[in-house]
Amino acid sequence: MNKLWVVLFLGMFQFGFAQKPMEEFITADYLKTVTLYAYASQDDFSKRFLNPAVANLSNPNQQMILEFDDLRAGFSQYKARIIHCEVDWRQSRLLDMEYLSQINELFINDFKVSQSTKVPYYHYSFVVPKPKISGNYILQLYSDDELVMQQKFWIYETQIDIVASSQPAADPELWRTHQQLNIKLELGNYRIGIPHRELKVMIRMNQNLWKEVNNQHLVNSGRNSFTLQQFSNDYLFPAGNEFRYLDITSSFRKGQNIGKIELGKPDYIYTVPQVMRSNLNFADSYDNDGGFIIGNLDSDNSDITSDYVEVVFSLIPPNTSDDNQTVIYGKLTGWEFEPLEFDPATGLLQQVLLLKNGIYDFAFGLEDKAKNKVELAFYEGDFNQTGNTYEIFVYHSIPGRAYPLLVGYQMTKMYK
Repeated sequence: MNKLWVVLFLGMFQFGFAQKPMEEFITADYLKTVTLYAYASQDDFSKRFLNPAVANLSNPNQQMILEFDDLRAGFSQYKARIIHCEVDWRQSRLLDMEYLSQINELFINDFKVSQSTKVPYYHYSFVVPKPKISGNYILQLYSDDELVMQQKFWIYETQIDIVASSQPAADPELWRTHQQLNIKLELGNYRIGIPHRELKVMIRMNQNLWKEVNNQHLVNSGRNSFTLQQFSNDYLFPAGNEFRYLDITSSFRKGQNIGKIELGKPDYIYTVPQVMRSNLNFADSYDNDGGFIIGNLDSDNSDITSDYVEVVFSLIPPNTSDDNQTVIYGKLTGWEFEPLEFDPATGLLQQVLLLKNGIYDFAFGLEDKAKNKVELAFYEGDFNQTGNTYEIFVYHSIPGRAYPLLVGYQMTKMYK
């Protein structure tokens, strides 16, 4: 009887744990430049890391690709697993065979050794098998049976049409600093019983910031079509600023925003001391909406000839309270907020990041440690002219079906 209670308790514990939303993480510090993206044959290969991890279910020419570097510079037997999730990223109850066409133990054996780099590494690449059904997925990466990474990706259908456009906010008090997304869903012949109950619409800005649409704000605007009505400011996004731009494609010349280069093993590259931009006028400039591109000017085959360098980011400190902490963020930090520390020798706030040769976007924010909140506009400002990328995800939960479908997806750019 006691053994039975133990089995029941363990089963309840595992079920409860599985019901927690699954998060993205990388636990191994030897994994660098981890990228998961969708790639089609017509895409620009050099800019592939900018693509979101969103693939069309019915497009055989579009695949999900995982790439990463192992700085231990030795072979490790990596394998991957794919987990099907609900809209809220809780693991679904589906069996592997219900969403995959192969055994859910995927070995990664495609690797190359870095060439002529001061920091040696193994570069791994893996084509993720496309699931059989649309929806949310987690890709898990194991190194010698240890879970070291989880990344989200999406597989979508084109059952409905999404018409979207972005513009400065209609609110006269916020039009200078915020942007709004206009959305119209054209269902066509796609059958939905009760759209306000069965649909869920999510909006993402720059592959980072999310908002969920209240279905009550989807108003019938014609035969089988619905328009998002801006009844309130719920769907406004702070426009931000163009990301700061860093060019570390070579250690032998100063690229954009580079102040000093110290050759070594590894090389150290120092940024020009950055300044607050929220008190300046908007200046249109090149950026990749927070992303990065890997490449170098000194050799071909940048995947294995690009070196890793220590980049010292510097910022002239403002007058702020001791309760505040300056942070740097962007895809270069996995969209995590990395704190800067004051260096008394230079009088600057600094953070050192090990990065692969390439072009990187970055920005600064101010964290209120007491409120555990980051004010992104403190250093960068909010300008409605900023070019941002928006994505719309439309899910359909069919009554009686055990899982939701991602029946529509659209990407749109705010003008520049």
